[in-house]
Amino acid sequence: GHVARVGKEAITVTLHGASNLPATREGRVPWPYVIVKTNRGDEQKPEATRASSVPTHAPTWEEEVTVEMDAEEAGWAALTLTVADKATKEALGTFQLPVRHLQPFQPHHCRLVLPRMRDPAGTVLCVTIIRKGSFIPRCDGLSYVALEVLLRGLSAPLATPVGPLVAVARVVTNVREYEHRMEKHPVACPGISPTTITFPDPPAAAFSITRAANHGCPQVSQPAGPAEQPTWDTSFLFQGRDVATIFSEDTALAIEYYPYKAMWDAPGTLVPMGYSVLPLTSRVFRELAAQSGGMRVHGLAVQGTDLKTTSGAIPTVGLCLQLLRSERPAAFLTPSGSDALPSLEPVAAGTLKREENKAMRNVVGGGVTLPCPGPTEAEKPPCSSALGWQEVSSYRLALKQMAGDLLSLRQHVTSLEVENRHLRCSLASQEDLGHALLTDVDLDVMTREELLDRLASTAELRRLKDRVQQLQNELIRKNDREKDLVLLQRAHQQQQATLRRCQEKVAKTKGLEEMVRQQEKVIEAMERLLQEKLVGAGRSAEKPVGHFPVAPPPHPTGEALSGEVYAALLAENRRLREELARSPHPSPLIAPQPPALLGVFGGTEKLSLLARLEEAQARGRVLERQLEEAARRWGREKQELGTRLLEREHGFPHAPTSV
Repeated sequence: GHVARVGKEAITVTLHGASNLPATREGRVPWPYVIVKTNRGDEQKPEATRASSVPTHAPTWEEEVTVEMDAEEAGWAALTLTVADKATKEALGTFQLPVRHLQPFQPHHCRLVLPRMRDPAGTVLCVTIIRKGSFIPRCDGLSYVALEVLLRGLSAPLATPVGPLVAVARVVTNVREYEHRMEKHPVACPGISPTTITFPDPPAAAFSITRAANHGCPQVSQPAGPAEQPTWDTSFLFQGRDVATIFSEDTALAIEYYPYKAMWDAPGTLVPMGYSVLPLTSRVFRELAAQSGGMRVHGLAVQGTDLKTTSGAIPTVGLCLQLLRSERPAAFLTPSGSDALPSLEPVAAGTLKREENKAMRNVVGGGVTLPCPGPTEAEKPPCSSALGWQEVSSYRLALKQMAGDLLSLRQHVTSLEVENRHLRCSLASQEDLGHALLTDVDLDVMTREELLDRLASTAELRRLKDRVQQLQNELIRKNDREKDLVLLQRAHQQQQATLRRCQEKVAKTKGLEEMVRQQEKVIEAMERLLQEKLVGAGRSAEKPVGHFPVAPPPHPTGEALSGEVYAALLAENRRLREELARSPHPSPLIAPQPPALLGVFGGTEKLSLLARLEEAQARGRVLERQLEEAARRWGREKQELGTRLLEREHGFPHAPTSV
């Protein structure tokens, strides 16, 4: 609705789009959205728009967001608009403006600019802000408080669609001059010129609304679709000065239609694609006053356009009108209930002539009776007829003079408003100085020189305070930059630690490779040694009995792979030495044994040695198989370590596996 809840104030922000947004800290294109909140955001959930469809530096939203606050807090509260990135939640730009600078129920079309250090153009955010109170203020002497207009849409589809259209509604106080300018010089007519406001310290004078001569404050709708037959269903509220003289013979409701894309790209230089004019005469006022629920208008023509409907006719629009008599209306116009309203025929320009006498009675007042056209001159006395028409001519001349005076007064009021805006700017800079001087010093006991010195010192103090505020803002920006640098330093340190760990792992892998190569060499040496021992054992078994073999020295490495073979050979040599050590003792004479018996004993020992040799060879084969298995296992480990090293060098993650 057009009013807030009781005891509250609502701020409606229409976010049109942004341009020149900065990149994120990672250097990526932002995916922007806007967060709208007041400075009491800890108690109220902030409102946010949807993010743009794709990452871009110039997004377009056309979304409406409303936030609420207590009415008593509006004097010191602030509205904060933050453009953030969807992926990183990083703030790309923050705009903070005091709520007290916004005029109630007046649309502020703003172009918010936040300069950057290396980019003077800065971040730009295009918005429309409306501050709504809990009641509509009433003008003295009027039986109504506002006029509500609900713009529906085109009555028939267009033959050549032109895309989404934006409707701009305003009240013009001189309909004939407006139509003449729209026909001859449409660019010269006041369009939508958003006010450029520079942050982070916006001046209060930037939020004052300057009215153009003979034109009211424009109100903008959201872009309407579909392109074949746009439908807006947008409600406009005219109150305050717009309704003080809204119903007169020269006043009209003007609705202009602009292409959506070029609306904010080149404001102030656009030519509307068409316009509609509804004269707000006294007849319209009487009919609206008689209908408490409002009235609907069908077939209001779109003038000054080349557009045609599918049937070749001039496009027309439908709208609804309602007089709001209560400061807090119970209901507003809705699209669903507009079809049940009584119909009001569009008022043509020729109707103004037919209602000239009624308009003169309204202006002059009820104390003067204007003559109405009566019988012809042949049916009336000549003297009375001449006197009556002479009186009418004098009244007409007086009315023309009054109309000229009204127009000149309106132009003078407009010039005074412009001058008043400039005076407010200068007054805002001196207001605090005057208050401080009046409260701290007794002016009765001060001389003129002391007063001037006091004013100069106060002005210097104010300048120094402003300088301190600028330095504080600069310090805040420096602190934010320092935080960013600290975060970058931490990230760099983490990267350095990760690099050191990777280098340690690479060195460890190289050490493992060297160890594997040494183990391969040891395995080859052990294999050669085992082969030599096995061959030597086979030769010693074939020697004669009288030859006593000497045990070979053990291998210096002391490997356990041929230990069993060495142990068996050493045990056999030890036994033979013990037998030889017992031979010097005298022994009884015995008969010599025959050669056949000696051959038997020598054959038995030879068989035992051959059996032991076969056992040693079997154990050697077992050890060979174990060596082959160990070599394969070490080969697989070497290959896996090489693969891990390559993956680590190329940055591929490796899932740990058990060997």
